[in-house]
Amino acid sequence: MIKNLVWLALVASLIFFGCKKPGSSIGLDNLPDSDFFTLGTETLDIDIVTVRENALDSKQRSTALLGKVFHPRIGETQALFASQLRLSSPNQVFGDNPVADSIQLRLRHTGVGYGEFSQHKIEVRQLADSIVLDSIYYTSYEPEALHGSLVAPSHPPVSIQPVKETIVNSDTSAAYLTIDLDTGFGQSLLDLDPEIYSSNDNWLEYFPGIVVSSTSGHGATRFNISSSASIMRLYYHNDEDTTYYDFEISEYSLRLNLFYNNYVSALDGLNAFEEDSAYVEGDKLLYVMGGGGLNLRMNIPGLEALEDSIGPDISIQKAELVLKVDEEVNEGIQVYSDRFNPKSAELYLGLKNDMFITPTNVFAEYNSSENTYNFILTGVIQDMLNYYSGMGPSGTFDPSEDLPDLYIIPTNPAESLEGVVLKGTGVDENSTKLVVTYSH
Repeated sequence: MIKNLVWLALVASLIFFGCKKPGSSIGLDNLPDSDFFTLGTETLDIDIVTVRENALDSKQRSTALLGKVFHPRIGETQALFASQLRLSSPNQVFGDNPVADSIQLRLRHTGVGYGEFSQHKIEVRQLADSIVLDSIYYTSYEPEALHGSLVAPSHPPVSIQPVKETIVNSDTSAAYLTIDLDTGFGQSLLDLDPEIYSSNDNWLEYFPGIVVSSTSGHGATRFNISSSASIMRLYYHNDEDTTYYDFEISEYSLRLNLFYNNYVSALDGLNAFEEDSAYVEGDKLLYVMGGGGLNLRMNIPGLEALEDSIGPDISIQKAELVLKVDEEVNEGIQVYSDRFNPKSAELYLGLKNDMFITPTNVFAEYNSSENTYNFILTGVIQDMLNYYSGMGPSGTFDPSEDLPDLYIIPTNPAESLEGVVLKGTGVDENSTKLVVTYSH
């Protein structure tokens, strides 16, 4: 039996080795040189500067920011908004002898906030001029408002800290910031000529809208200003009834998110709006901030040089932009708290043609383990090389137009107040860099 097993094993091994295909280099000498390719990796020089956003469209955002945030390494950003208030129903009749009981501005919380919170003194004023649909309004726009606040004189400072909706027995209770307005203002609305309430056009001609701001306090909160979630509610009674009427901030209301920035002394040059002069070199530190704030403008001078040295047949296998977060410490203690000044959850690649920066679908999430944002720019870099060489489709870029400027921008810069400080390109080998792996 054992002899039979040994014999079977020997036969099987002979069959296995006999069937194995021998290695061969036959034909390699006949292949053209173009069938061979070489892999290479380069860390390319990049020029990045911090620039202030001076052409961010503020109009028709779904959420509004209200408050003030101070980032100790970047500076202070004040957030306010302006909006039309539309009639919840036209041809409103307030009845015989209507008397205003109270009037409130109710802003619906989204549950999102920024910074460290203290009590706020809220100001609500009437816009002096209408917001026009066909006009461009930047986030730095300063709307003209009538003198005097519409807020009730007795209204105390309030907390604007984010409050989330509560759900009890499948019923949802929305969370609002409620601001008491002057009852005399409410009465003036009841005393208007009924013709003003015949249509939204007539109403908006009389009352163009409101601008809402905070005159004291810290911390900023996002509010829902679409789908009639936020309202101005007028409570009143007449000879027959006690009821209320709503003026809505709806999806049809023209509305503006506005920001005023005051940066720290290290960024004092960015307190101007002239784009060509308002920038900070990026060899040491780079700054990204929402709230109509700070972006990174990027140039890659090493890319054309790479194409010139390798040739037009270069193929990008991977291009990774690594942005290293800078953690400023003082005697071993972090200077600021992430709890109050959270890092941007994501950063986006943007392209600027003419006036506006358009975000692309290329983004990088914050990597907490590496303390970096890692952009995969493989397709973008290949398209840029094709653009330079004129060979092959240039994808994102129109070959008949100038190559757009590349930007790194925060998520929703007109609706968020997140910021981050990054290491500059000249700090050390672990700082911001672009690593390209290619074949040819």
